[in-house]
Amino acid sequence: MKTGMEGERFQEAPMLRKVAFVSILLFFFMVTCVNANEFTLETRHFEQPVASPLMHVFQGVIVGSDIEIGTGDELAALDLNGRVIGASIVGDATIGLYFPNQFWIAVYGDDPSTDYVEGPSAGDQINFLFWDSERNLEYVAEPIDPSTGSDIKAIWSGEFWMPPVTWINLRLKVVNRSPQISNWHVAPLMVKPGETVSFKISVEDPDNDILQYEFTADSGGFNPQSGTVSPDYPTEIQTKWIAPATEGTYYISFVLKDEKGHEVTRGATIDVAKEDKKPPIDVGQLVGRIDGRTAILKWDPSPSSDVVSYKIYKKQTVDDSFELIGSVPATSATFSVSQLYTDVEYVFKVSAVDHAGNESPGKTVKLIITEDKEPPNIGVEIQGNQVWVKISDPDGLIDEAATIAKITNENGDPLTPQPVFSRELSDDGKSLSMVTVLLPGLYVISVEAHDKAGHVSNKFFSRVVENGKAFQVEGGVSKIYVVEGEKIRINLEGGIPPYKLSKKGNVYLARSYLTGSQLSIEGINRGFSSIEVKDATGDPINIDVYVVPNIEKQDIATIKSPANIPDPVSQPLAANMEGGNLELLLSVAQYSKGTDVYVAVSFEPPDGGDQILAFFDQQGGLSQTLVPFLRGNKKAIQKNQIAKYPISVFPEGYYKFYVLITPEGEPLTDNFHGILRSFDLAVSGVPKGIQGGQITNPLPLPDPLQQPVAVTNNHGTLEVSIQTPLYNDGEVDLYLGVETDDGLQLISPEGTLVSLEQGIRPYATGVTRLDKKFTLNTSKTVSKFYYLIAPTNEPASKGLTNYNWGGLDLH
Repeated sequence: MKTGMEGERFQEAPMLRKVAFVSILLFFFMVTCVNANEFTLETRHFEQPVASPLMHVFQGVIVGSDIEIGTGDELAALDLNGRVIGASIVGDATIGLYFPNQFWIAVYGDDPSTDYVEGPSAGDQINFLFWDSERNLEYVAEPIDPSTGSDIKAIWSGEFWMPPVTWINLRLKVVNRSPQISNWHVAPLMVKPGETVSFKISVEDPDNDILQYEFTADSGGFNPQSGTVSPDYPTEIQTKWIAPATEGTYYISFVLKDEKGHEVTRGATIDVAKEDKKPPIDVGQLVGRIDGRTAILKWDPSPSSDVVSYKIYKKQTVDDSFELIGSVPATSATFSVSQLYTDVEYVFKVSAVDHAGNESPGKTVKLIITEDKEPPNIGVEIQGNQVWVKISDPDGLIDEAATIAKITNENGDPLTPQPVFSRELSDDGKSLSMVTVLLPGLYVISVEAHDKAGHVSNKFFSRVVENGKAFQVEGGVSKIYVVEGEKIRINLEGGIPPYKLSKKGNVYLARSYLTGSQLSIEGINRGFSSIEVKDATGDPINIDVYVVPNIEKQDIATIKSPANIPDPVSQPLAANMEGGNLELLLSVAQYSKGTDVYVAVSFEPPDGGDQILAFFDQQGGLSQTLVPFLRGNKKAIQKNQIAKYPISVFPEGYYKFYVLITPEGEPLTDNFHGILRSFDLAVSGVPKGIQGGQITNPLPLPDPLQQPVAVTNNHGTLEVSIQTPLYNDGEVDLYLGVETDDGLQLISPEGTLVSLEQGIRPYATGVTRLDKKFTLNTSKTVSKFYYLIAPTNEPASKGLTNYNWGGLDLH
């Protein structure tokens, strides 16, 4: 059945009352059945929510869509973190709904009596998704008022079990999602002229669009060069590239587009040479352990795709030459050397070999074979509430499995349960650290340490554990940046276990748990989350987690508004104007792979001339060629200064600043893709005549160009911040005024209120730039705040009172 005009089902009051009455009866019937487990209505596309004693019902119809809605289509309610908190079948006749487009959905909230987060808290916004079972497509469902058809927000009320029904309508909105490259395999990356490179690419589209793809290359032929793929997804695209006769490095691009024109790109660099003389990349970290008279070597594999084997070398003195003692295939990363002599220093080397016989320089490690004659050494340290057991064996290997530690109280009775020690064995097997956390008190710690030669050490320690140090995050940093999709692990210092984790405000965690002093969090969505952890004494610590996007494609980092301090997640670029200077600051979050960061500025003359775009290079200079400011960056960067210039050097005009973060090496065209939002810097002369600026929003900080005055109304006390632009060719006067019960009054230079009858005096006169803060205390009720900027030579007359000053409501 097609849906019609928005809200048509609710145009007649008798029909509304009839549907409401039937729905309320239906609601109680559903609650009774669910409680009695007589039946459940299972969705197959959206996952089932976690039920809680807190439930609220939303009901209405889906309007304003030409989609055929029928039995089997589904509706889901989601919280702001994307968790499903309600799911139902739309228009299912088995539960008595009259219309195919009518919905009934129960939404579950967070039960404050449990540690698990089941859903939203009272006052939280709810989002809706609709699933078309016939086309297998998802739509955003926007809430609208049934009576007016205007946009509204769906808010969870927080009511208890069996609440009344909230009536809303939902309007479907198609949201196009970009296609995805789920697997990318190109091999080999080094070929001879005329040889073939194979491409195997898995692609998919969340909207099940038909996808177009195209290959382009510097040279060589493709068969085919372009084509289309259709659902079911994921599907695989296979093709081959024939290397040209000319040796060199070639870049091959792959472009994938959906029906709406959204595209993703990927590329591969291929070396073409008649003879492969390029050695593979070396192995990673090489470590060695001694077990008796045997050396056990382990290494991180080479990342090169054409490695076929690893060679292992040995020598005894610095002056000796390496002797080849063995090799293993590329699938192995370990090698054992037995029957070594004691008290001799050996040097081992491991290198990577490719299919053409090229060999990497190799990594080395030194090992000394000693006869294990001594038992392990044992020590105990107390750091706050943490008990450290440190075991070392300089002439042998520690037997970690046989080594134990037990703790008794001051009466000699074993603690129940026994504290769990976390263990860390060194790479060479010669040292073992064991740590646990205890409440304050007197303890006896007994340790039994074993080595691989069968030696045993026993020691007893009597130690007093005092109150722990202040509860804090390891390193004292309470802000954590993590890449989207990765698990977050944070070590806590001090405090007294057990620890309790809880949400702070309206933040929800998909999964979190504590192991000893380590807090693990999984499933936080992109953006900002704040959590609270308490120890056994109730002392809390707040941890802010910022989840940054996982860079898989070009990521447009939008600048939402002018800011003095950059934020790595929401606004990595900021401009700060102090003392007549413009300072550009950049903060970049740490990503899971290398990224290229582009920073650009554009200039548009006030007469409407041609716009100029320039890029900041790696030295902070300006270039009109497309160059990144940071190339292959993997580190988190905090408030890095890109450039600082006096504002006086800028010609009059409008400036926009841009930032773009892409995967390392991703090719860009001459223009940025997507819309880059920016903020403007307008540097001009003294205003010609009186100018009043309306304070449109109560910003916490002033902006010299858009709103030079910021006002905070703190229980009747006005906190005023002023930051004007720098005027190059003259001086200005600043007038400040407020609307009180006595009408318009001006603020004097002394920071007091004066009536207009006492004369029109500016707050500041003859200034080219003003940066100041002050507090206005008055017994009068202030309803509006005003400001005017005028040239200093503008006559101060009664005419000023006739001007319609810009104002800000302070109710």
